[in-house]
Amino acid sequence: MGAALLLRRADAHGQALSVRSAGISALEGEPVVPLAVAVLRDEWAIDIAAHRSHRVELADIDDADLIVAMERWIAKEIVLMSPGAASRTFTFRGLARVAGSTPRRSGEPTGSWVERLDRREPVDARLLGAPADDIADPTNAPVSAYRRTASELDALTASILGGAPDEPRRIGPSDAAVELPKDVELDRMRRRHGRN
Repeated sequence: MGAALLLRRADAHGQALSVRSAGISALEGEPVVPLAVAVLRDEWAIDIAAHRSHRVELADIDDADLIVAMERWIAKEIVLMSPGAASRTFTFRGLARVAGSTPRRSGEPTGSWVERLDRREPVDARLLGAPADDIADPTNAPVSAYRRTASELDALTASILGGAPDEPRRIGPSDAAVELPKDVELDRMRRRHGRN
């Protein structure tokens, strides 16, 4: 959801960004959780149904100008995989905090902006920072958790790239109307824990 919302805002503001989504514990090629697809489609007009999960690899880290993690433990894992990425790795909340006082200049290359961001907040503060910098994964939560996460990510992308957060259209289903099918959830749990 974060990558889709970030890309949407960058496109809306005419900012050229290449955004890729990858996870530390992702199973390669898995579809997006149906509730995330529904919330972004119905409330933010973003279609992520075709997206498939990708487990982060060293090449992904080394090729990135900026790495944005949902939680500090993920940022730490990235830096353990590639110590040189520390100066380019932030949590969403940490990046929003620093970018608010260090906006990207018109036409500024991403690498130059990230260097300025890195000088604003020490790496230790970003990676060891407060638990409040973490955005919990809404997986296995009700649709209301996905809505809260999407709204928060949109507000953070507004802080990062400029502009005001958007109001979701709220035409999506209610909490009671959307449930992850039990067979889909059981199948995911089995695969996640290596059982078929």
